[in-house]
Amino acid sequence: MPDYIFENYSELSGQDVAQILMMQAFAQLIFSPVIGSRMKDIGRRNTLMAAMAFYILAMVMFAVATYFDSAQIFFWINFWGKFVQGIGAACTFTATMAIICSRFHEKKKTYMAVAVVTQGVSLCFGPLICSSVYSVFSYR
Repeated sequence: MPDYIFENYSELSGQDVAQILMMQAFAQLIFSPVIGSRMKDIGRRNTLMAAMAFYILAMVMFAVATYFDSAQIFFWINFWGKFVQGIGAACTFTATMAIICSRFHEKKKTYMAVAVVTQGVSLCFGPLICSSVYSVFSYR
């Protein structure tokens, strides 16, 4: 993403890219407690369906953003797209933990630990693996 931005929207800085990328974590931080407190009303299945809707909306926003020549419009669409993606991530993570707690009473702590470790490992190694794949296949 940063290479694409710098090649096509040279007015944007590294700080702008960092702001776009941090919005997902920020939205997840804000919405995880809200979704968790409303889980009984919404239901786990509906929460996961909402997550899919948020992910789809975010992907559409990212796709639409590339059609604009204005760096500012591109920035704001991606900024809010990452925020929407973060809401989807909050839905997914909160519903996953609720499902683990309700389905696996005896090994709840073990499975929750595995879920958290898996998320941490994917955050650590996901960018490394993806950048390697992009380099090997000359993705642009």
